[in-house]
Amino acid sequence: MTTLLKKIALIGVVAGLSACAGNVPLTDASGQDLIGKKAYAQFNLHPDRARNRLYTVNYQLPDAMIPYCAEVELHEMNRKVLVFTEVKTGRKFQYILHKATGEPIQVSAAKTFANSCDADKVKKMSKKDQEGIKRGRISVGMTKDGVLLAAGYPPGNRTPSLDYDQWTFWKNRWDTMIVEFNEKGVVTKIID
Repeated sequence: MTTLLKKIALIGVVAGLSACAGNVPLTDASGQDLIGKKAYAQFNLHPDRARNRLYTVNYQLPDAMIPYCAEVELHEMNRKVLVFTEVKTGRKFQYILHKATGEPIQVSAAKTFANSCDADKVKKMSKKDQEGIKRGRISVGMTKDGVLLAAGYPPGNRTPSLDYDQWTFWKNRWDTMIVEFNEKGVVTKIID
């Protein structure tokens, strides 16, 4: 089991333990509570800036992006919504649970925000990955790691495992995009 999968499993256990009806905690893999603290985006986020919303499925909206490693402040969270502020702009957003995510909001939020971020990680990736992450767009030739940083996790209802060679992302409420990978984990085709 990879380190990331172990962390996600631990987060799932923690999420299962928090069953209160009001505010719920958001803990990272080490058990540190992130609510009320600064955190960092673990991949590019594509919010609806007109409505100050970001859904857990991270719709691949074309006009706005909170970049990988952007600093945020996490304010409060219940079972359906996490309120956070993008520090650079001072804009407050609602991070809203979408049923297609296929996991509780605590699990999704713990994959999306953490107390640190390795900005140098991108510098070690291929030029194709770097370009896609910078633009926040998936393109042929990117690796699975590059796609995760550029677009986030594909919703679990259509892509239950990152080991699959086909990932489905939501572009908006009505439209999806399928990303196909070869046996080496490199994007070979995008069905838009």
